[in-house]
Formats: sequence, structure tokens, C-alpha cells
Amino acid sequence: MTLPTVNTHPNSELMWAARGVLERAALVDLTAERSAEVMAALAAVHDLLGEPERERLLRRPFDAVQKERERGADARWFPTGFNPVYPQPEMRFEDDRVIANWRSSAFDEGPPNSVHGGISAFLIDVVAGVMIQALGIRAVTAQLDLKYRHRLPLDAEIEIVARLAEVDGRKHWVDAEITHNGVKGVTARGLFITIDV
Repeated sequence: MTLPTVNTHPNSELMWAARGVLERAALVDLTAERSAEVMAALAAVHDLLGEPERERLLRRPFDAVQKERERGADARWFPTGFNPVYPQPEMRFEDDRVIANWRSSAFDEGPPNSVHGGISAFLIDVVAGVMIQALGIRAVTAQLDLKYRHRLPLDAEIEIVARLAEVDGRKHWVDAEITHNGVKGVTARGLFITIDV
């Protein structure tokens, strides 16, 4: 698995490597002997990491995505870099939009050879939330309406686009879509409500 070249942190790099191990483990057939060898190696890694030092995953500062967006055309964002089980889309910022590219894998399967609808909903929520956060707005998802229009295949490049559509006081609406080869698989509108932190 290729590590991202930006927004890196030692823990984030470890999470990418751990995801690669999870994917490989899910896609190989092992003999009992080979499984025992792998389990011993994983136990050694577990011991090397030591005891947990916190109860929650690391998080980037709230304004980190806004600062990354301000870098301009070269800006890239990996929103879930500290979680090895979440999909890891690579995002870029263009004018009033966030555009994410992501390759689906065996982890994301729902119907045979298709991306699970829950994964699609997760990706829409993440990309729309990054759109809001990149504008410096502290908000939470209040409502997310999705329309599933076309099957999204596994092992394929997927594009997720979100843009701020409307603002009314504390309410912010984001329109988003997921496409594959120019075909809209999912369209959505999300309502985000600003919060005081």
C-alpha cells in the first residue's frame, strides 16, 4: 500500500501500513502452520507497540484542513489518517468544492462486486464535512439525504465531490455526489448545523 506523501505523521503512516496488513490478511488462504507464524509475528508487533497511552484515536487540530486548503492547488487532505479501518480518500480543494478520489476494495463490498451503500453514505458524510470544516465552520451533520442511482463497482476509482450549496444562519447545506467513470452512483444533500465548542 502506498503511503500518502502529505499530512504524514508517524502514527498515520503506521495506520496505513496496518490497513495494508488487514487487507492482505482478508485476501489470503493460510495453512494452520503459516497462520501460526503470522500470529506470532503480529504478537511481537503488539508487544513492540506497548500499552495504550490514550483512550481515543489521534485527531488533527480543527483548523488543519482549513490551513491545508489555503495552500492552494497543491493542497491534499487525508481525513481519516489515524484510523486503519476507515476508507482513506485523497482530497483536494478547487474553488468552492472538495474533490476526493478513492479506490474501492474488497473491504467495501455490499452486493456482489459492488460498494456497500453504507460505505457510500460514510464517504459522502466525510467529504461534505471536510467541505464545511475547510471553510472554518464548526458544524455537525444534522441530516443526510442520499439517492442511490447506479451501482458503484469494487476495485475501481471513485470520485466524491461536495460543495457548499446554501447557508441560512446556523444551517449549512452541502450537495455531494459519487461518480465512477462519469456516471453518478450516489447524489446527496447534507444539512450541517454550526455548534459552539
